[in-house]
Amino acid sequence: MELNEFIKKYNVLLILLAVIGIALYSSGGFTHLSQNCGGFSMNKQGKTTVKLPSILYSPSTDCKDYIYNNKLIEDDYAPAYCEAKIYLSDIYGRDCTKNPYVDYAKIRVRCEGDILYIYEGEPDEDWDDVSSRIKCGQGYCTGYDRSFPAGEHEITLQNVPGKMKSYFFVCYDYDYKSGWWCYSWTGWGFWGDREVVKSECFEGDEKCEGFDYYVCSNYKWKKKGKIIGKCGVECLKDIDCGETVISDNYCYKGDVYRDVTRNLCQNYKCVQQTERELVEECKYGCENGRCIEIGFTGWYVVGGVIAFLIAILSIVYYKVL
Repeated sequence: MELNEFIKKYNVLLILLAVIGIALYSSGGFTHLSQNCGGFSMNKQGKTTVKLPSILYSPSTDCKDYIYNNKLIEDDYAPAYCEAKIYLSDIYGRDCTKNPYVDYAKIRVRCEGDILYIYEGEPDEDWDDVSSRIKCGQGYCTGYDRSFPAGEHEITLQNVPGKMKSYFFVCYDYDYKSGWWCYSWTGWGFWGDREVVKSECFEGDEKCEGFDYYVCSNYKWKKKGKIIGKCGVECLKDIDCGETVISDNYCYKGDVYRDVTRNLCQNYKCVQQTERELVEECKYGCENGRCIEIGFTGWYVVGGVIAFLIAILSIVYYKVL
């Protein structure tokens, strides 16, 4: 049967098959994800192949600040929103991996209480452009000024009440069999040139946890430890509290004493401890902070007193007789 005769005989059937084929092909070219940006990518027959991570957001949430070119911009940012178009590899006849993968995805998310890092270089806003944004090869992925290792990566963001925030970056490596470069990006943010990250603090912020002092460095808390003058820390060792103080000698219970005041560091606080210290034991008592000493002159006085008393006693004795 010649070709012209075949077409004439089966023209209705061929037209019907063409219509069905076009419908099947167009059913899965891409899927438009809106609202919460969660859902599934589709192959060209419309069958589920790869589940994308669900992206939840609150339209009423605003981002107050963002980073541009490593500088903090204090300004209101638009409410959070996200959109995506997914193109699959098998639409273009590629087979870089055994499992289906996403060839091109665009998902936009404005920050939700976190800082939005914006790097130089704007991606193409034409959603019909299929040019890939992330290129993966031999264990690495590149996207604008950023690099990622091949594999799947997760970054967890700050929680919004009732909703966990995270995104996945999925990169498939170069396929040596077919020679194709595989491109893939699914999740939060702009491919590789933008990243929503959790900001713990702002430059210049400081805080205390117990006696530990923290400063904000690169929007993350950095522990500085115990520092005198911070977080109630008065000292780290005894010498920080000053030298030992010794009082003048004084008499106490017939002996010579002095007070010794030591400055000690206890639990990062300076405390004083004063103790009475014996300087000298006195045989004949203490006077003006010194022991009374009895020498030659002293014995002379004592002898005179004794002689005087004997004389008195003698006079009394003779009178009585």
